Formats: sequence, structure tokens, C-alpha cells
Amino acid sequence: MCPALYLYFSDAPGRLFMRAEQLPENVNPVWTPEPGAGFRRFVGVPVDE
Repeated sequence: MCPALYLYFSDAPGRLFMRAEQLPENVNPVWTPEPGAGFRRFVGVPVDE
């Protein structure tokens, strides 16, 4: 699925179970960190910081 899984698993799990529900109206589905907050980028083009 994503390289970020290796932050939680030493080996890829055989199966993953997920549930998806509709977000409340006031929730932004795109996580935007606060200025200066540290984060890791696993995919996508590099962003000048």
C-alpha cells in the first residue's frame, strides 16, 4: 500500500482490514501540518521548504 506502513510494521502484513466512513462537513480530508511542524514525505514531488 504505502511505505509509511513500515513505520508500524517490520514486515508487510498479509491482510489489512479497513473501514471508511463519511467525514463530518467541517473536516478537511487533506492533512496540512502547521508551519514549522516536522513531517515525512513518502510519495510525490519534493517541496521547497
